[in-house]
Amino acid sequence: MNDIYGRRRARLMELLPQGILLVQAGANGRPNRNFTYLTGLSTGSGALLLAPDGVRACTGRNYPGPDYLRGKIVRQVLFLPPANPLLSRWGEDSAVTAGALRPEETGVDLILQIGAMDELLSPALDHGATLNYVRAAAAGLSGGADEDSLFLDRVRQRFFDVRLVNATPVLEEMRRLKEPDEIDKTRKAIAVTDVALRRVYAMARAGMFEYELEAVITGHYRSHGGTHAFEPIVAAGRNACSLHYTDNRGRIAAGDLVLVDTGVSLDGYNSDITRTFPVDGRFSKRQREIYDVVLEALEAATAMAAPGADLGAIHACAWDVIHKAGFGRYFIHGTSHFIGMDTHDVGDRFTPLEPGALFTVEPGIYIPEESIGVRLEDEVLVTTGGHEVLSAALPRKAQEIEEILAGR
Repeated sequence: MNDIYGRRRARLMELLPQGILLVQAGANGRPNRNFTYLTGLSTGSGALLLAPDGVRACTGRNYPGPDYLRGKIVRQVLFLPPANPLLSRWGEDSAVTAGALRPEETGVDLILQIGAMDELLSPALDHGATLNYVRAAAAGLSGGADEDSLFLDRVRQRFFDVRLVNATPVLEEMRRLKEPDEIDKTRKAIAVTDVALRRVYAMARAGMFEYELEAVITGHYRSHGGTHAFEPIVAAGRNACSLHYTDNRGRIAAGDLVLVDTGVSLDGYNSDITRTFPVDGRFSKRQREIYDVVLEALEAATAMAAPGADLGAIHACAWDVIHKAGFGRYFIHGTSHFIGMDTHDVGDRFTPLEPGALFTVEPGIYIPEESIGVRLEDEVLVTTGGHEVLSAALPRKAQEIEEILAGR
C-alpha cells in the first residue's frame, strides 16, 4: 500500500521539480484530503515536506554526534504531532503521531514532531527559494484569515525573496483521474450502498417515518465498517422537492414517492446514489410520466460520457431532455459532480473528460404543487472506449422498481 502513496509523491515532485513543496495535514482540526492522498494518513495536525533536490535536516544541538553539522539530506519529511499520554488514556489521542509511526512504514525519509518544522524549513526557504504550497482549506474572500493565509503571511514577513507558488491545482488535477485502487474502493462502496437501498425497498411501507428508513441505511453502513458519506436524504412526497432535505422526520403517506439520496464512506472513498420509488409499489400515471422523463434525461446524459466530453455538455443534455418534455423550470440544479475521497470531489468541471474521471449523473424534476420530487443518480467512470456505469446493478427503470417492490 505504501507504494501507492510513494508513487503519488514521486509524481508530484516530477510535476513540481523546483524548490520545496509543503502540504498541511489539516486546518481547524479537519484533515486535508490532499495530505491523505499523498500519505494514507488522516490527521488534523501536521505537514508533509517534499524536496526534489533534498533539504538538510537534523543539524545542531538537538542532534549531537557525528552529524551535528552536516545532518541528513532528505527528500520526504513528515511532521506529526507528539503523542499525548493524557488524551491517550481517555481514548482521544490520534493514532497518527510522531512516535507511533516509523519512516519505513510510511515510505518517507524522516518523521519529526511538528514543532521541528520551523527549524528545518527556515534554512530551506532562505536565499530566494521557491515554496510550492498546497492549501488545507479552500480559499475565499469572505470571513477571517484562514490557517493557510496566516502561515504564508509568516513566510512572506520573514523571507523577503521567497517565491510562493500555489501547488493546490497541480495536486487536485492528479486526484481528478482515479487510479485502479481508487476505482476498486469506489466499487466496494457502491456495492454496500446498493444493498442498503434494496433493504429500504424491502421494508418501506405507508405510515412509516422517513427516519426509520434512514436507520436501515445507517445500520447497514456501520455493519460494513462505513459511515455516511454525507447526511442522507430520505424524503417522501413534498419533502422530496427540497433538494437538501435531511430532517428525515416526515411520515410517509399512501401514494407518496420516496426519494433516497445516500452514499457510504468506506476505506476513504465515497459513493453517492439516488433512487426514487412509490411506497405503495406502483407509480401513478402522473408519477410514471415524470419518472420516465427523468430516466430519459439520465440515460441521454450518461450516453455522452466519453473522453473529450465535459460536465457542462452533460448537464446541457439532461436539461434539454427535461425542457423538451415541458418540465424545464422544475429542474433546478446541476447534473454532475466529481466523486472520490470527497463526495463533491476536486476537479475542473470545464476540463475535457479523460479515462479515470469519475462523476455522478443526477437529473431531477421537483414539482411542489403536486408533491412530486424525482431524482435518479448514478456513478459513471470514463474509460478509453466510453464509460462504465458503476452503479448499474441497482435497477432504475420504473418497471424494474415495481417488480422489486412486488416481491416484498
